[in-house]
Amino acid sequence: MDEVIKQAPNDIAVEDIEVIFKKNKENVIDTLIDLWNIEVKDAKDVKAENNEAAADAADAEFDFTNPETKWDNIRNICDAYDIEMQAHLNRLKGNSN
Repeated sequence: MDEVIKQAPNDIAVEDIEVIFKKNKENVIDTLIDLWNIEVKDAKDVKAENNEAAADAADAEFDFTNPETKWDNIRNICDAYDIEMQAHLNRLKGNSN
């Protein structure tokens, strides 16, 4: 119960938290979900939303019919990868000293 109180929103009274905790048969996760009004989505729904968002982003940024745009996009991806890899190696080098 103490963990639930620590993780509950600040604007909820302890008495209300106890009622919700007992309503959820003292299940901590279900109680926190109720307290924060978190909507639990099905894994299939989340995956579908992510796929739709990725498709929308790809369509918005990438013109499949223009070869120049295609190669510009490939160059941008490779440049971003190189920059990230260089930053990662620099972090590793800094940690080894």
